[in-house]
Amino acid sequence: MGVRLLNTESLIIILALIAVVATLFASYLCVVLLRIQKRLRSVFSLNSESNKFSLGFYLQQISSQKEILNLNTASIEIDNSSELTKVLTNVANLAYRLFRCQFVEISLIDANTEFYHTSCFVGEPIKKVIGQRAQFQEIKPINFSGERFGLIRLVFDASRTLDPEEQELLDLLTLQAAIAILNAKFSTQLFKLKQSSEDSVRAKVGFLANLSHELRGPLGIMLNAVEIVLSGICGDVNDRQEQTLSMVKKNGEHLLDLVNDVLDFAKI
Repeated sequence: MGVRLLNTESLIIILALIAVVATLFASYLCVVLLRIQKRLRSVFSLNSESNKFSLGFYLQQISSQKEILNLNTASIEIDNSSELTKVLTNVANLAYRLFRCQFVEISLIDANTEFYHTSCFVGEPIKKVIGQRAQFQEIKPINFSGERFGLIRLVFDASRTLDPEEQELLDLLTLQAAIAILNAKFSTQLFKLKQSSEDSVRAKVGFLANLSHELRGPLGIMLNAVEIVLSGICGDVNDRQEQTLSMVKKNGEHLLDLVNDVLDFAKI
């Protein structure tokens, strides 16, 4: 009964975590879609000759957002560090292509030391200023539910700034990275929970096996003693004594059968 209760609690925890992640992700998608709808409504009221607010510009933004959402890091099974690095590298590659930068780096924070360490990078780092061009970099923290997991750094070989639309794309990318990291942490905790459950079952079965083994020895001695008395070796046995000893023998054999069943269960 204890094993079933533990598995039920584990299932409730897992379903709750999945529901929370799915709800948060769905809420963010709704916000993104509402913003897109609002912009599409305003695009026709602006000057059609403006490049910034042209229909093609918004179609390109929608296409970029669709690419980011298609990463869908919440549905990927990430059960080790190499899988996490692979998913984060896909995020970095997409950022490198969408923002046309020279270098993209994703760094994760160590939970014990609180130091950042590079998880993956794409491109070539800019080591010095080229001519009169000054490098520009954009750093965005990777957060989820108030917890900081790391940061993403974009480096350009010329001075520039990200417009609000590009900032939203970068926010969406960092969210995908955060969900991937949360996915990996969830898989780790799930494995630990499963391992703990298996260890608990193993300990309980071992205890039953040891206890049953210790009970079977004394029970065998008691039943042998009753049989000796009933056989008359120790002296004459009257009818009342024989009836009582027979009842003891019957119940003792029943108890021994139960102990043997427990031992068989432990072997299985």
